Amino acid sequence: MIFAKTDSHAEDIVKIAREEFDEGNDFCKKITYNVKNEDPESILQQFRTGYYPRIAVTVDMIATGTDVKPIEALIFMRDVRSRNYFQQMVGRGTRTLNKDDLVKVTPSAKANKSRFVIVDAVGVFKTVKIDYPAVDNKPTVPLKDLMKMAILERDEDTLSSLASRLTRLDKLVTEKDREKFKELSGGKTLSDVVKDLMNAYDPNTLTETAKEKFNLPADKEPDEEQIKQAADTLSLNAVKPFDKPELRDFVETVRQKIYQVIDNTNIDKVTFAGYDKDAKEKAEEIINNFRKFIDENKDEIIALKIIYRMKSHPELVSGSQENLKRVQVDKHTLTFDALEGLRDALHSSPYHLTPEIIWNAYGRIYPQKVKGTTAVRILTDIICLIRFELGIYKELEPRKEIVDRIFKDWIFKKNAGPKQFTEEQMEWLRMIKDHIVISVRIEKEDFEYTPFNDEGGLGKMWKLFGEGTEEVIKELNNELAA
Repeated sequence: MIFAKTDSHAEDIVKIAREEFDEGNDFCKKITYNVKNEDPESILQQFRTGYYPRIAVTVDMIATGTDVKPIEALIFMRDVRSRNYFQQMVGRGTRTLNKDDLVKVTPSAKANKSRFVIVDAVGVFKTVKIDYPAVDNKPTVPLKDLMKMAILERDEDTLSSLASRLTRLDKLVTEKDREKFKELSGGKTLSDVVKDLMNAYDPNTLTETAKEKFNLPADKEPDEEQIKQAADTLSLNAVKPFDKPELRDFVETVRQKIYQVIDNTNIDKVTFAGYDKDAKEKAEEIINNFRKFIDENKDEIIALKIIYRMKSHPELVSGSQENLKRVQVDKHTLTFDALEGLRDALHSSPYHLTPEIIWNAYGRIYPQKVKGTTAVRILTDIICLIRFELGIYKELEPRKEIVDRIFKDWIFKKNAGPKQFTEEQMEWLRMIKDHIVISVRIEKEDFEYTPFNDEGGLGKMWKLFGEGTEEVIKELNNELAA
């Protein structure tokens, strides 16, 4: 493979190679985005798996990210200033290949491919390479401030620092947070944004952008002013997603969820032990903030809409099938995913609340009405918090205790009839109840997972309950939804 400086340079090399080796057009081909009368992807596939072409000349199409295992020689006919780019170009030759596969492309091969040759025709190994990984040059600046700085300043240190922070974040975020970021950024992923930030001052990207921007000939290098304008264009595009306050708030919220800063230098010391006079005031502030969240989002967040509708109909908590239908909003019922969205919104700016914080605040203000302040919170406890605040529940207690009580009453009523549940049926009913405690409701698909699949899945459920299986599932969802 030969790396050329420009597209016209690549054409010259192809012509010379064919003449020197006295071979036809198939022997040496240009593989760039500007190939005429041929599909560059098809040529690349031939180079990867076929005998011809024996030599491929490229500018950047297969300089990075393309796997061509049979390559045994790299020839540099251009200089490269970016260390990352240069390392990726060298990486095109590093793939090993066994003899059987190599012979398919190079019939004269006598052994496995275990090495490759680099021919440096322009001194590319001697020139200074600039290290362009994202470097955090502003470690003392908080991320939320760094995002604002990037909009106003757009200098190399700021963009590199922001790219470095987002790169670390990208390794830790959940898939759901990735999708939310993409939605807020207008379709760009976290890695896309990082790439744009890094490219804003990458020498090769600047050169190519300047050439395109000013319509320069392929063999002419842009001057300093043209490079400067290219940098301005690239940096402006790179920071564009951060113009949205919603995206900045979301990134900061995700960061807070992931990172916990431990200060080992300034160790805390106990200066006073006793009753905190401000504790009650802080708890009231948390509850007021929670009320504000409910009021501001009762028409926006689907899970909150469903729960809030019950404020005007407290009889709905009885859990009957008819009542459950009345709780539905826009054909939605309360689901685990909907509750996750509610929790994330609660944790986001400007509220920064968690179920634990709210529960403890209520415990301090209404100690006689609040139970389970030391229990580990589960996602569905959010339902209890909202219903308590809305006055639907007179006491605040963990959802597990509420569901256990309703389940016990339901079983008692069922067993009071002519037919009682067997012990094996009871074991399955308890598993379903425990699932609903954590996940709000149960669907048929859930029987494919633990613990149900370990006990025989939906098939076993049908064997135990027969034609009444669907009715049992529906009734438990309805009754335990309270």
